[in-house]
Amino acid sequence: MKKIAFIAGLFFLLNTAAIFAQEQIITAKSKIMSVIVYNDRALVTRNAQLDLQPGIYEIQFSDLPGTIFEDSIRVSGKQLSSSQQNAEIKITGSLVERIFLEGTYEEKIKRIEDNILVLVDKDRDLQDSLNVLNAKREFLRSFQKYSENKIEKEVALQKIDMQVWQSALSFLTDGLTDANLKIHQIEKERKSLQDKLQALRKELNDSMISLPREKRNIKVNVIVLKPGKQDLNISYLIGDAGWLPLYDARVLMSDRSLEMTYYGQIRQKTGEDWNDVNIVLSTSRPAIGAKSPELLPWYITIFEPQLTSGNALFEVRKTKEVSASVPEAISDKTEAKSFSQVQQTITSALFEIKKKENIPSDGSSHKVIISIDTLKPDFDYISVPKLSENAYLKSTVLNKTGYPFIAGEVNVFQDADYIGRSSIGLIVKEETLTLDLGADPNINVKRELLYRNKEQGFFGNNEKISFGYKVTIENFKETSEWVTVVDQIPVSQDERVKIGVDKLSPEPQMKNINGLVRWKFNLGPKEKKEIFVAFTISYPSGIVVEGIQ
Repeated sequence: MKKIAFIAGLFFLLNTAAIFAQEQIITAKSKIMSVIVYNDRALVTRNAQLDLQPGIYEIQFSDLPGTIFEDSIRVSGKQLSSSQQNAEIKITGSLVERIFLEGTYEEKIKRIEDNILVLVDKDRDLQDSLNVLNAKREFLRSFQKYSENKIEKEVALQKIDMQVWQSALSFLTDGLTDANLKIHQIEKERKSLQDKLQALRKELNDSMISLPREKRNIKVNVIVLKPGKQDLNISYLIGDAGWLPLYDARVLMSDRSLEMTYYGQIRQKTGEDWNDVNIVLSTSRPAIGAKSPELLPWYITIFEPQLTSGNALFEVRKTKEVSASVPEAISDKTEAKSFSQVQQTITSALFEIKKKENIPSDGSSHKVIISIDTLKPDFDYISVPKLSENAYLKSTVLNKTGYPFIAGEVNVFQDADYIGRSSIGLIVKEETLTLDLGADPNINVKRELLYRNKEQGFFGNNEKISFGYKVTIENFKETSEWVTVVDQIPVSQDERVKIGVDKLSPEPQMKNINGLVRWKFNLGPKEKKEIFVAFTISYPSGIVVEGIQ
């Protein structure tokens, strides 16, 4: 009995050893489950559900895009729910195999090129027919001219044969009509051919740029210690994908609120469609890298001119000047309809779209809603009547949404009316969001020249020009509105030219060294305000002063 048990145990061990000694290959049927989209790439996660027996396996994920960043590939195992028997596995490694597709690539390119050649040959035949018809038409026209001269002579000599000339005219009319009709048909057919050729050439160009010339197979080496079900996930970064923000800002004047719809515009040409997947939009920018830059030594030395091999004696390199402008900023409550789950990390935000999306690999833009926020901003108007006799509505509100507004374009609406397009910079949490909301015709602004007087000084050695302006602002709305008006006094850049301020009424709240003056006041319903600006420019006689308007 002991001998039988020993033999059975030995047989089991030998059988198990045989199983583990031979590697089995499984081609996994995988599906894209989720995609994290960055501004210039995407992190794709695929899942394969496997039913495994003990042994050594090479699990292949086949026909993946050739633009995968190979060093980004990660493999992980995930057990299923406790109600199912889970396998026990050990992942021992992975390998990326490159598959070149020259045959497939060349086949499609050749097919398009063959179609182009067929159409080019057909167009050449049509051109030949057109040349013949044009020659025939020219011959008939020259014969017509000859006939007209001949018939005039025969009429003058009273030797005309009407029957002969009727036959000739009928021949000319039929011939020209037929030629014109065929020429028109050929030109129409050639136009259609040219449109088809243009489309085929575009397809050829797009295919040569985008058609994949290689694919990737990812091979995962696994040891299965215990049989059962197993989820195997692979993730990889891939280029030709990204997203940009877009906003709809709608001013609702009935309750003086601002409805801000936050979209993500997703584009991808990765070579694989994202069907029914969980989409996450990330504000992180992987292209910048994780490490901060390091400064190199900044050396200062004497410039030593060097001879060049060309005609020039010296070569001088100039650096470009770079300027940066800081955006202005200036509260309150926020209500939101969330279409995404927001995760805030130390350096970025993740918007997990609640609804599964379909994003085909066609390079076109696909909009997903991130959120709709109802903001309670402060509204005010600003007018620069010297440049534009309009009052422009602005809103300022503190970003209390819990996530950043990424820099992007804004479509501006006032109730149901589309006003125009604006833009915003990056607005982080607790930063002020300022939006330009377009001109409002219900705030009427007018700037008029009251006088422009030029006169000589007492002794004729001095000249003066006096200007007077009136700015009128009238509120035709049913509500009180804050209005800021900006005007200016000229600034002298020469001590011989003097600027005297004669009148600023009412007294402005702000005057600066650049000559800008600013008034801000609350304008009641149907209320009108008038602002007076007067100044004098004086300078010595005989000189020409630039800048006087």
